[in-house]
Amino acid sequence: MSQIIPDTCIWVDFIHQNDTHLNELLLADRVIVMDSIVGELAVGNLSQRDKTLEFLHELDHIDEPSFHSTLAFIEDNQLFGIGLSWVDTIVLHAAQMAGVALWTRDKRVASVAKALGFAHDLS
Repeated sequence: MSQIIPDTCIWVDFIHQNDTHLNELLLADRVIVMDSIVGELAVGNLSQRDKTLEFLHELDHIDEPSFHSTLAFIEDNQLFGIGLSWVDTIVLHAAQMAGVALWTRDKRVASVAKALGFAHDLS
């Protein structure tokens, strides 16, 4: 069983309306997070803010790639000019480096993750 990084949009949906699939992954101890995703959530309006951030902090984390490594990842995969944000590229690069699946509902990010072979498949 491989580990999965749910991106920010997955977490936002989970926080506001729960998600059975994410619950199952959490119970199976397959979910990992990154500081950039937790940071994006932290700048938003979180209900039960302290409890939510503490929960996210307790999950397994993966290291984030360096600035220069991420720039090389963007160049090597021609990810410029396609509508990705800097955080998107960090998350994509981290997933690739760690050999884990990335789960997102963002069509651009999902397209890149699928093309690079590490998109989380719900089927």
